Amino acid sequence: MASDLSHSIVFKRDAARDFARPPRDAQLRFLFAFGALSQAPTRPSPRLLIKQMRGHPGFWRLAVGAWRGVYEIDGHTTRFYMFGEPATVYQQFETRR
Repeated sequence: MASDLSHSIVFKRDAARDFARPPRDAQLRFLFAFGALSQAPTRPSPRLLIKQMRGHPGFWRLAVGAWRGVYEIDGHTTRFYMFGEPATVYQQFETRR
């Protein structure tokens, strides 16, 4: 029954390209976080460092070490828009959504 409540994790085209940029260990940490995120995409925990993005209602960010993923939730779909380092990801988000 829990699978009925899980969210699908999908990437926009640019996010799929961005996901190749972090080092392999960061990619693996993102993949691990996606499991928890699919069950509770808005609930932070010690294993899931998420926050709502300021100034962008409906958008969230997932922190994995020095990398960030920006996503929104649409029904039972968690859609990632981009991945990157904090210094650039938030600026790029403004032009990509």
